[in-house]
Amino acid sequence: MGGQIWEVVGGADKGGILVRESRALTSPACELRLSNGALVEELALEEERLQFKKLAGDGPDTGWVSLKIKGKTLMSKSDKRPEPKKPTFDPYAILGVPPDATDAMIKSAFRKASVRCHPDRNPDDPDAAEKFRELTKAKEFLLSPLKRLIYNAQNRLIKPTVREAWWSDWDEMFDEMDPAEDNLETASRGPPASLNTDERHTDVLIMGATGLVGTLACMVMQRQSSRTWSIAGRNGRKLDLLKNKFGTGPCFHCATRAESQEDVEGLARTARIVVDFRGPMYQAGTALGEACVRAGTHYLVVSGDVLFNKPFHEKVGEEARRKRVCLSGGIGILASLADFGVWSSVKYIRDKFGLPTRRVDKYEHAVGQMLSGSMIATGLSRDAKQMERDIREGGGPFFLGGVRPGGPREEDEDINKPLKDPYSGMWSMPANVPDAHYVRCSCGMFDESQPWGDKFVFKNHTLFANKNLADESLFYAEWAKRFYQKNLQEKKVPPPGCGPNERQRQECFLTYVFVAEAEGPEGEEGQKVHCIMRAGPGGMADRFEGSATMALESAICLLDAADAGAELRAGWGTPTWHMAHLGFFDRLMARGIAYKMVDEAHKPSFFANLGASTLTIGDDA
Repeated sequence: MGGQIWEVVGGADKGGILVRESRALTSPACELRLSNGALVEELALEEERLQFKKLAGDGPDTGWVSLKIKGKTLMSKSDKRPEPKKPTFDPYAILGVPPDATDAMIKSAFRKASVRCHPDRNPDDPDAAEKFRELTKAKEFLLSPLKRLIYNAQNRLIKPTVREAWWSDWDEMFDEMDPAEDNLETASRGPPASLNTDERHTDVLIMGATGLVGTLACMVMQRQSSRTWSIAGRNGRKLDLLKNKFGTGPCFHCATRAESQEDVEGLARTARIVVDFRGPMYQAGTALGEACVRAGTHYLVVSGDVLFNKPFHEKVGEEARRKRVCLSGGIGILASLADFGVWSSVKYIRDKFGLPTRRVDKYEHAVGQMLSGSMIATGLSRDAKQMERDIREGGGPFFLGGVRPGGPREEDEDINKPLKDPYSGMWSMPANVPDAHYVRCSCGMFDESQPWGDKFVFKNHTLFANKNLADESLFYAEWAKRFYQKNLQEKKVPPPGCGPNERQRQECFLTYVFVAEAEGPEGEEGQKVHCIMRAGPGGMADRFEGSATMALESAICLLDAADAGAELRAGWGTPTWHMAHLGFFDRLMARGIAYKMVDEAHKPSFFANLGASTLTIGDDA
């Protein structure tokens, strides 16, 4: 039988009563107070001093307290008994995996544990069914990125991502990936590769499968079973690993090592559509794209590199139109999502108000996004000033086209200095990404069918809380380039071939906000609307898996449309030009992009909430 139960009845106005480490009033005080209403068990009582063991409430687990102070009662005897504690749900303990376990480790642990307690295998165990349900619940819980992220945060299990050597190499990232279990029962090997044939024996060819995004594309493609697919790349060892892990379903055909121009020509003839995940494209070149046009094969490029895409479409665009071949660049998550976000805003203003659009401003808020080592090395190896000159001389903001009637205007230029943004009330810098070129190009391509507006202006923003932070961003690129080798040696940046691990990729969020203004009377503001597009955690919000998913969904969209007899727009074009009329926007929503259009200007607190990561898709904004 336990000791006397006492209840804390004092200290309500001070957050509880003082606890000391020993009986003496001069002994050190504990950091925490014993909360009002807490229940404790008596261990020792000496005059007016009580040694206790905490049973319920907040505060130290044990210590010494006074029963009274200055005539005020602090502790009172009680008949109360603490309610029995409910077993705490700990999915990691149930499956026997650590908090940083990958999805593959979780699935493997579940398979092993479920064999031991499955009701069919343990008919004499009355608790087998409940154990199996608990295992299933833990597995499904941990495989939900959002539930797992919240649980980790509440239980302080999230490790900081800004630390030394936070990245993984290709083999480590590959080991983290797990093939879809649903496809394993129907596993079969496809036919061997045959380059000396004109027969198109596969729907989709993943080119560059041995890079990070290409490898994730294999994982994504294996999880859908409606289209046949093959892979190609330069690294034979990695191709074999990919084939053995993801080439298990009946839809997979073959893996081909491509090294020569002859290999490229042959590969272009084996598929209905080639999705190119290679990079950097200025080094990969246009040979594969040219071979696809000659073979009559649709060709999608994930990279948004405008210095590759412009000369490419100028070189083969006309021939592609004649041969009814679709060509598109910037088919990854960032440029495509921006393109469709602006397109949907313009369409909404046209459908709702019957007006053209004067301006769209795009704001991006990303949490947990990281670059791979190859992306950093490639970006720093190129001459930024020469790239700026090439773009300026090739059309500036309209490098890919889309200039408005009357020619370029002053408001079209992206001024490379901090400015106070009138819409957000924050300091802004032009975002140094290719999104703007694709959006402006789309505007020009839709002029003859669904014009966006003769006065249309698009701006792409990176927001900062104050001018000092915006000024500092100007020096970052130069600093990163100057100290790259030193940072590489000190393991502050990932080396080429390495990138963020699975847990980091599954804990990132991405939010795009588009503030659109309709044309109004000269000198007056037009009707404003704003659109919110959000993804995460992980999945489409991860720039790597998101780009793999976006590119493959684009390919499948074109194939589905072609098989249904829909008209494909031939030649080179932006993502919206090729797929907006094919219902691709609905496919984005089905893939997990949350979307909301608000029929008014945003509230003053809108961007403050966005920056604080407190804005949800359900807010009235």
